[in-house]
Amino acid sequence: RAVEAGIEQRLAADRVKLDATWFDNRYRNIIGLRSTGGYNSEYFNIGLTRARGAEIGAEVAPHSTVRIRAGYTFVDSAIVESTSSFSPVFAPGQWAFRRPRNSGFLQGAWSWQRVTADVSGTLIGRFVDSDFSSLEPALLENAGRTVWNARASYRVTTAITGIVAVDNLTGRNYQEPLGYYALQRAVRAGVRVQF
Repeated sequence: RAVEAGIEQRLAADRVKLDATWFDNRYRNIIGLRSTGGYNSEYFNIGLTRARGAEIGAEVAPHSTVRIRAGYTFVDSAIVESTSSFSPVFAPGQWAFRRPRNSGFLQGAWSWQRVTADVSGTLIGRFVDSDFSSLEPALLENAGRTVWNARASYRVTTAITGIVAVDNLTGRNYQEPLGYYALQRAVRAGVRVQF
């Protein structure tokens, strides 16, 4: 069951957009994964989970060449009923698995003639997670992260555009989910051709 209500307001001759959304969701029998010992695991139905909260966002265009966007999401989640109540990860009252309480983003984009560039950051707060191993003590929380990315493109002709992208600009070392490291800094370059 999902209930959602929101509002969007545009201001300053459409150069500013503000939005806010409230939501309340209940999920029955979300499929989860739990360890059954060693490197073995099995899928199971968690039971009843709720997630409610709010999202707010803003988009501003202070100049025709500049656009700035930002957003924040707060999620109050909990496992209400569990088919695995003995588990510290899936016990009643625990936050929903891999659902951060706080998350957000910030993006700035600039476009002028043939050049476009943008920088974006994503913030993911701490959340319940598990490495599903036999480590003592077990890892039950992911600390979250802030990751920055950058993109630039140059339109050579109406059909050809050169692109450079840098993911994880600061080379942040993080895992999502636990046990799977993300690439640190990745630089890609290419050409987009349109027909």
